[in-house]
Amino acid sequence: MSSNVITAEIPVTISQKLARIEVLDVLRGFALLGIFLMNIEYFNRPLQEFGQGIPEGTMGLNYAVAWLTEIFVTGKFWVLFSLLFGMGFVVMQTQALLDGRPFKVMYLRRTSALLAFGLLHVLLLWPGDILHSYALVAFALMWLPLMTLETTAWCGALLYLGPPFLMLISSMMPGSVSSEDHHKFLEDLSRNADMAVQAANIYSSGDYVAIMGQRWLDFLALFDYEIYVFISALGVFLMGAGIMRSGRLLNLNANRRFFFRSMLVCGLSAAVLIGLAQQFQSKDLTSPESMANQALTTIGNLPFSFFYLSAIACLMSFAPARKILGLLAPAGKMALSNYLMQSLIASLVFYGYGLGLWAQWGRAELALFVVLVFIGQVIFSNIWLGYFRYGPMEWCWRAITYWSLPTMRVR
Repeated sequence: MSSNVITAEIPVTISQKLARIEVLDVLRGFALLGIFLMNIEYFNRPLQEFGQGIPEGTMGLNYAVAWLTEIFVTGKFWVLFSLLFGMGFVVMQTQALLDGRPFKVMYLRRTSALLAFGLLHVLLLWPGDILHSYALVAFALMWLPLMTLETTAWCGALLYLGPPFLMLISSMMPGSVSSEDHHKFLEDLSRNADMAVQAANIYSSGDYVAIMGQRWLDFLALFDYEIYVFISALGVFLMGAGIMRSGRLLNLNANRRFFFRSMLVCGLSAAVLIGLAQQFQSKDLTSPESMANQALTTIGNLPFSFFYLSAIACLMSFAPARKILGLLAPAGKMALSNYLMQSLIASLVFYGYGLGLWAQWGRAELALFVVLVFIGQVIFSNIWLGYFRYGPMEWCWRAITYWSLPTMRVR
């Protein structure tokens, strides 16, 4: 078998036991901040309004923060987190072969546990969960056929970029949206607005049982879009797997120039695409302008995420920056625990069964809240891992994956 061929089991170029790859943990820690900045809006806004942009009436500092979040955060960190999931898949399958473990059985348990965590997250904390989507994609990922590294990367890019590219082409064609489709969309929008009012009332003042029921209804409504999330996430997973199998992240110093060039190219590409998308703004979500905006933004999110990845990899090739960014690594090692902790904290602060602060803070206050919570999580994670090997959810996940109870305390 040639060195650039991957199988369902392992890339054959790696033949030694892998240590913990610090840059992946740093990237996960960094992604946690972006994910929370993106999610916090919908702990204060009905999910029925997802994708409708900055609310009307937002002004001043709140508008500036909302606009910056739209440009630099929304959609970018979801892609980055998905890339990291694909990379983790490669690391785990590699380590499984080196340890002589049956990978597929082990990964099936791991993915089933992730699906259960995601559904419990929906029911108990927040309906905008991404874990269940990752689990569904992981079930497919582990059964993909033999591919070269280049094929893996191109298939991933095609899966992610194909739908928005078709949308962009459609937006350029006259009469791409018929009057009948436009009328149906307006009816759906009106129905969504009524549902949003109902959801806002329940989240702001309902008890735990009522809010739990609303969460499940919101999740089932979002599930209509699951196929699009699945296709995009599978594409990003494959690209992440290709990056990990290239080996560049295993030696940052030797690949410093590559990451620097990648940072420049991806940053410039993202700036052009996102900037171009801003030229096609429209309040009519069925208009060609709105379709072009959505398509260009989705396409631009990919190089923007690669820019973040390349920038951190490049910085970590220098010892001083590696020491500073390394503070994020413990938070990344506990990414699952911290992700769920963010939902727990936000639900207790903003929902009716907690402090009931739903929709009472502007975007600037919400961003400050996110930063303060994230700083607390970084500090907590560094302290926790001084005494324990894993975060609490990571320990549970690892126990199910390996079907044994791992040692928790640091000796």
